[in-house]
Amino acid sequence: MKPRPATSPVRRFLRGLANTALYLLLPCQLLLLWVVTRDGPIELPGVVARLLEEKVADAGGRLHASRYLLTPRRTLVAQDVALEVAGMSGEIFTASSLEIGLRLTGKNRGLTSLRITGGRLWCPATASSRGQRTLLLDQVHADLRHEGRWWQAQLQGRAGKFTFAFAGTLPGGMLAAPKTPTEAGAESGGDLGAVLRTAETCLNWADRTGGGSLHLTGDGRADGGVEVAVEAHLGDHWIDERLGIVRFTRPHLEAKVRLDAPGRPGTWRFAAAAQDLESQGRRARAVRITAAGEGLDPRAWRAEAHVTEAQAFGFTGVELDVAASGAEQGGRGRLRTATSAADLSWHRLADGSSQLLCPTATLSAEDLGRIPALRTALTEGGVGLEGAILLADLDVRFAPEAWTVRGATGRISCGGLRALGLGAEAIAPGAGSGLNADVRFDATAADFPLILGRLDLAGVHGEAHCSLRAGGPFRLNLRGELAPPCLDRLLGDWWVRLWDLFRLTAKPHAIIEVEGCWGQPLSTTTRGVTTLAGFRFMQAPFRSVTVRIDADARRTRIGLERLAGGDQEADGSVDGLVTWDWSKPLAEAGPRVHVEGNLQPWIAATIAGPALGSSLKAVELPPTRQLVVDVAPGAGAQPDVTAKVRCAEPFRAWGLDSAHLDVTVRSSGPELGVGADLDLAAGRAHLDLAGDLLRSPKVNLNLQGCDFAKVGALVSQLTRSPPTDPGSAPTARNSIARLDLRFSGIVNLEDPTRLRGRGDFLLNDPELKKVRVLGGLSSALESIGVDATSYELRTAQGTFGCLGGKAYFPDLVLAGKDAQLKLAGEVDLTGPTLNFLGDFSLASRGSFNPLELLNLNRLLIALTKVRVKGPLSNPSTTALPKLKDIVKSKEDSDLGKMPPILLE
Repeated sequence: MKPRPATSPVRRFLRGLANTALYLLLPCQLLLLWVVTRDGPIELPGVVARLLEEKVADAGGRLHASRYLLTPRRTLVAQDVALEVAGMSGEIFTASSLEIGLRLTGKNRGLTSLRITGGRLWCPATASSRGQRTLLLDQVHADLRHEGRWWQAQLQGRAGKFTFAFAGTLPGGMLAAPKTPTEAGAESGGDLGAVLRTAETCLNWADRTGGGSLHLTGDGRADGGVEVAVEAHLGDHWIDERLGIVRFTRPHLEAKVRLDAPGRPGTWRFAAAAQDLESQGRRARAVRITAAGEGLDPRAWRAEAHVTEAQAFGFTGVELDVAASGAEQGGRGRLRTATSAADLSWHRLADGSSQLLCPTATLSAEDLGRIPALRTALTEGGVGLEGAILLADLDVRFAPEAWTVRGATGRISCGGLRALGLGAEAIAPGAGSGLNADVRFDATAADFPLILGRLDLAGVHGEAHCSLRAGGPFRLNLRGELAPPCLDRLLGDWWVRLWDLFRLTAKPHAIIEVEGCWGQPLSTTTRGVTTLAGFRFMQAPFRSVTVRIDADARRTRIGLERLAGGDQEADGSVDGLVTWDWSKPLAEAGPRVHVEGNLQPWIAATIAGPALGSSLKAVELPPTRQLVVDVAPGAGAQPDVTAKVRCAEPFRAWGLDSAHLDVTVRSSGPELGVGADLDLAAGRAHLDLAGDLLRSPKVNLNLQGCDFAKVGALVSQLTRSPPTDPGSAPTARNSIARLDLRFSGIVNLEDPTRLRGRGDFLLNDPELKKVRVLGGLSSALESIGVDATSYELRTAQGTFGCLGGKAYFPDLVLAGKDAQLKLAGEVDLTGPTLNFLGDFSLASRGSFNPLELLNLNRLLIALTKVRVKGPLSNPSTTALPKLKDIVKSKEDSDLGKMPPILLE
């Protein structure tokens, strides 16, 4: 009979597995029974150690231990532990003993306890920012036991100069192992390096402090979470590379954080305070900082800081309040000193940049000057601030991830500003005005990152486009009453020399545009229009002018529009151009002036010299006059001046009617040359002056066909001494007498009567004089038709010399048809009066005339003297001298003789 087959292959496999388990159960039970009954730990075999190290290697680490022990409490003990992480050199954790409790079965299997003795945490060189291995934590002793939903923990150790200790409970999920340890370990190597590097940075900062101790406590909550409280006792100083030693009095720090069951942070609060902070002369009476938040999300953070009675950078009594909010991505603050105050707010924008807003701020220039960096920048830029500085609607933009200013807008007003000579006091001295402007700043702008719009500087309006780098470009547009000296440093020598020509009595109104580079006036370009009123141009007085400026590094052009001279409209005006050529040496650069118009000649003559101008004030020309003036650089300090005056219409000169004036004035330094042609006293006159007007210039005078009576009246007007009886002075009268005169010599323009020189003359006057040699008898004879005793003189001629206010006539001859009178005498030009004495002679007859038998004067003519004496314009003649006249004539023997100095 055959054996019965098995029921199925599955039943045979299960039966074999059960038999194998029964065979192994007894040895395992015996082994466990032996371990339990042991009193001390036992060392695990090498195969178990290798198994543990392989598991750690799978997680991305490397574990080393001198031996592994299994304790009766079913905990695993590793002695002389060293843990490495892949990708990092050296151990990151070491401990003399590490004891771990594990629950391998049941619902809550996992880590049940952890005890560390002599632990150390290291930052390896590959992760260190300093490139060297750094000890982060030392003397770490920890005892953690998992009970229910919490860990009961006691922890202590040292981190640099700080000791720390923790006692209490921690959340149960805080030390839970990752669900997939292999993958988690592989991905966390880089993150672990960043964490260790951050811890090293914090430790480096902590090493500069005075050290201290941190006490932490944890209280469990019903939901499995924990509230952790931190209290710190700190040292009273810390060290900074730039600030040196910073000392605190009573520093204090507190913090609280709520952790949920998995160990994630919830609400937290931080507070730090100190009294009497001091460093390098900076101090504060109290400093307080508080912060609060929810978890690790920065948007839920809030922080506040308060500083009381601080003293820094020369500031005293500073109070600072700052509040920041993560939800608003920004904050607000308030700064107060005895003289300054500012309200600020800031927030982060969507593109990552930051924005600072300042609705109002009052800053003291004195306070800002105490800040070393700002003081240095202002000094190097040649900028000075004065008084209070007001800010309004300030909007400052910062670059993403950095507090670097990218742009700013706002409104500024300050009590005083000085920059390269520009300033409120320079523009409007004594006015007490300041600066008001809209500020626009763009850090990305290549040429003009700073723009001051709607600029108002002491009443001067405009815009300023500025570069902030040394020697950078700038552009100024200014409008208003501008004092020229305020631009001296900005525009340089040409501007200074220009306004040396103008002596102002009122500030000019200017519209001016300046382009150039800071501190480089030679590269400046200037254009604009300036209106002047009440000034002197090259010593001459003017009422007003419009000046058009076009200047650059190569040349300067100053256009003069309606340069109105004198003090009334009738004084006329000119248009012209003033130029400088800066390619030439400074002495030859300019100015070169060309003007044309109907300006009064005396005003133009004043440009050449005040004396000449004063002498020409008696010339009254009609508005149709024409004036052309050219000025060029001279050899010395005085320029070369050429002025031409033309007037075809009638005018008055020194009280006389005249016309057809043509005058040319040339001046070179102190030397003067004047050439004038005009109708004078019904004749024609030519005058040449040459020399130094301030001394005695040479004169050359030529009169042709002039009315002798009018010339006499003109000489009377030139005298400084009025007549004894002003009412008896004769006025100029029209006559048929005509005078031709030539004179060369030297004249003093301040006193024209004091001439020195020689000349000659010829006078034609049909009514010059009728000489009656028989006196009254000659008049009686004339009444019956007998004219033999009377003689008419029609011409006078001779030479003369002038010296010391007198004119000497040694050979004056008055001649008529039948007689002539030879005189010698003098003319006192300061009177003017004359005194002549001479001999009368008759012409011989070629045929017999019976009437001549009655001409008894031929018998007495040798004894007859004629005296001409009296005012120059109407002298008296004595033809029948008395005995005393004959006697006196001997005393006048030297009358009319020229001084020897005139004959040299």
